[in-house]
Amino acid sequence: MKLPSITVCPKNPDALDYKKIIRDIGKRLPRIDRFTLGRLLAFVIAGAGFSNVNEVLHQVSPNEMQRLSAMYRRWKGNRSLVEFYTTLIEKNGYRCDEFFSDCYYGFEKLNCCEIFRPYYVMLRGRCFRIDNFTQKDPDASGKLRIYMNQLHSRLSERAGLQV
Repeated sequence: MKLPSITVCPKNPDALDYKKIIRDIGKRLPRIDRFTLGRLLAFVIAGAGFSNVNEVLHQVSPNEMQRLSAMYRRWKGNRSLVEFYTTLIEKNGYRCDEFFSDCYYGFEKLNCCEIFRPYYVMLRGRCFRIDNFTQKDPDASGKLRIYMNQLHSRLSERAGLQV
């Protein structure tokens, strides 16, 4: 029996490799402080159509919003929007093996990254989706179990980890 498609997303879209992003920002904005950096990242993530960074952006004044917009344009440089967001999300986002801990079909351990593919969902960002998975065995021996790791979420969660 073919199982329905399953799409699994992190709670927040800010699960990124901040060290790489800070290096990228530092090339064009060398004197940016951590506070402004956090707001700039929230601004850029929200600009990609992703949610759950509202708490940061609600504290931003209209003047600061203009300043963040100018900083974004400087950081983006001559890269197209596609190039910029590909660098931000694809190169600096979490990988499949960081998202999934383990996957099992019955009692057989599967490689999660061989059965799930990246899939983008509005407001959520990069998710992973499984299509065309066939259940061949009944009950417990035919169950698909998915275990996920806890991702970082520096902008959206006070503890710095997604809940």
